[in-house]
Amino acid sequence: LSTLLHETYHAYQHRCWEAYASVDERYKTLKMFRKSAKYGTEFSHYIDGHENIYKYYMQECESDAREYAKVAAEDYEAKIYEYWNSR
Repeated sequence: LSTLLHETYHAYQHRCWEAYASVDERYKTLKMFRKSAKYGTEFSHYIDGHENIYKYYMQECESDAREYAKVAAEDYEAKIYEYWNSR
């Protein structure tokens, strides 16, 4: 579940980057696009774990995906637990 959520978040990050790339230049400085710009830079110069495990791990796109997966998996697990214990 955690891996699926992690990779799903990467798909979301790519859509954020596409949105950023498609907006008028005057809107690219908006706070809502700061992460998107960072993701795009990282995706354009992506470092995989085989190249350098530390640099791979420290990329913001990876740390954000790990955090999302952790929180979302805990939420799913809590909901499943609640469902089974309410029966």
